Amino acid sequence: MWKHYFTQPHLSVRLSTLQHIPLDVKQPYTIVAKAKNQIAIEALEEEKIKLMDFLRENLKNPHLELEIILKPEKPKTPKKVYTPEEQLEKLSQEYPVIQELKQRLDLDAI
Repeated sequence: MWKHYFTQPHLSVRLSTLQHIPLDVKQPYTIVAKAKNQIAIEALEEEKIKLMDFLRENLKNPHLELEIILKPEKPKTPKKVYTPEEQLEKLSQEYPVIQELKQRLDLDAI
């Protein structure tokens, strides 16, 4: 029903993006929307009355409530650039045969 509401043709593009907000259920009648930023929270707050009327009517549950929380995305950790020695060490841990191959080919100088 959540996605159905936000895909209605009369809603703006800005509101249609809210269909992807993750949801949880807290207690029997509380829907928790986890917005990623303040803009999404404000958009949900603006649409909350119409949205809740729609959900209550279609789910036939007049006790439904909506709680909106800020759940920012975790910052992406930058990818670490490994030196050749670090790459060899990591691969050697995963594949011990690499060390044996290195010794057989006399690649210790590398």
